[in-house]
Amino acid sequence: MSGTITSLGPSLRRAAPTVPLAQGKYPPGPPNGLFGWRHVGRLRNDLLEFAAELARDYGDCVGYRIGPIRIYQFSHPEQVSEIHVKHTDAFHKPQTVKTYFKRWMRTGLLLNEGSDWQQQRRKVRFAMQQMTTDKLSAAVAAETEHVSAGCRAGEVDVAAATDRLAFGLNVRALLGIEAPAAIDPMHRAANVMHETGIAELESWSPWPDWLPIPSKNRLRRAMRTFDDILLDAARRRETAANTDDLLRQLLVAHDRSLRTAGMTPARARDEAVNLLMGGKETVGATLTFATYLLALHPAIQESAADEVAREIGARPLELGDLPRLVEVTRVVQETMRLYPPVYALTRQVARPVTIAGYRLRRGSLVMVPLNVIHRDPRWWNGPHEFRPERFRDASEKHRPPYVYLPFGAGPRSCVGKQMGHAQCVLVLAGLLRQFRWDLASGQGAPRLKCDIVVHPRDPLRLQFARRA
Repeated sequence: MSGTITSLGPSLRRAAPTVPLAQGKYPPGPPNGLFGWRHVGRLRNDLLEFAAELARDYGDCVGYRIGPIRIYQFSHPEQVSEIHVKHTDAFHKPQTVKTYFKRWMRTGLLLNEGSDWQQQRRKVRFAMQQMTTDKLSAAVAAETEHVSAGCRAGEVDVAAATDRLAFGLNVRALLGIEAPAAIDPMHRAANVMHETGIAELESWSPWPDWLPIPSKNRLRRAMRTFDDILLDAARRRETAANTDDLLRQLLVAHDRSLRTAGMTPARARDEAVNLLMGGKETVGATLTFATYLLALHPAIQESAADEVAREIGARPLELGDLPRLVEVTRVVQETMRLYPPVYALTRQVARPVTIAGYRLRRGSLVMVPLNVIHRDPRWWNGPHEFRPERFRDASEKHRPPYVYLPFGAGPRSCVGKQMGHAQCVLVLAGLLRQFRWDLASGQGAPRLKCDIVVHPRDPLRLQFARRA
């Protein structure tokens, strides 16, 4: 039950799994031309292909520059460990990302740094651990039913449907019974913020947000929508001890040491926005590509559907069902190998540091391309094939650390990875129980776009049919 899918870039043909040694001041790389501007178009329009070509042509350590900024690509697992585990304090999130997204992410985990980030991460993790399984299961059931209603019509743009579904899941977790009225206005606002941030990041727009132009007016309205709903809800939950949704848990969370406890409504709002925007992108993209891959592989789709029918039957799905959904879990794992939502781990050098024998200057950018590592034949058999069973085979399990990184690596790995993974498995199981699907007429392999996550550039149309 396997098959080859469209590859993301040329196949890597390298043999020995050894760490390359530094052979000069800078790693090898492509010619830069005039100030390296030739690389900008590749990074913007086909980053995945570009990263794969660089790894194929120059190896695990690659260097090039754009203007005054030197960029390094590292794709060996030991280099991942150096960057994201051993020397994590030498790196921070790129300043450009902070500039364009801090306007609504503010002090949340995604862009936060240092001791405050460490404290907040412990609090957020603690808050998420307090969520009851029945409430999370109910959120999955409600949002799966919402997307199922659209699937009953037959042809669906699955990318748009799963994006809204993923967002709704986390609004329900955060706001509980208040969520249904908030999901759609917040989803529209989230799309405006995302699209505006990406457009400005790609154009390096320096224009201030107070300008009275249409794009800035839309952005201000969208940010106001988030504040009006989330801040108001957080302030009410300060005194509403009878609520037990995730927003309330953020307000009272502590870092286990009890040195600090609780958050202000503003801080809880910031962490809520980070969870909403992060979950919307990563869970949505995973479900998009999981349904696409199952459309390409009907035998695997049917086997997974049989498992759901056999293990769960017609009763509601619960978080406790995850151990029973072995095949569905492997489908999600393999989807995140072939199409990791966060396609690259990008950092900026905060202080001089040596990686793989190369001295990196402060201000340099470092990129770890997950599509390269996840499809490297040194670590994966048949790396371009969709083989969920590889996560069962004993021969595939003896890989070095840091060759499977869908949730990142080290202390800054995704704080919501367990919740996100569970959401993907349960939603996919719910769809498999109700429907079978294949590609809609005329739908080919999706063109990919990389912004915050990788996703289809155009609508991805699948044809759904009810199971008997």
